Amino acid sequence: MEAAADSRPLGMASRSTPPGPSKTREEVKASAQHQDLSTAKLRAGDPAFDFTLPTLDASHGLTDEKVQLSGYRGKKPVALIFGSYT
Repeated sequence: MEAAADSRPLGMASRSTPPGPSKTREEVKASAQHQDLSTAKLRAGDPAFDFTLPTLDASHGLTDEKVQLSGYRGKKPVALIFGSYT
């Protein structure tokens, strides 16, 4: 029986190890996907890629309100913080 597609928003999917044999660090670093992810796509002074994200409510649940990075262009500085709050 196939599992249903994950309906959580991008970035909210559960983490799991993909099926198949484990790879060594060297094999991962040599992969095309790792090379692509390790290659800078922007240079200093380039505009950031635009994106839209849902806002969070007081209990850290997703709301229907969206925030788009380009909406802040020329208005105020934006700090992007990546991490886990769990």
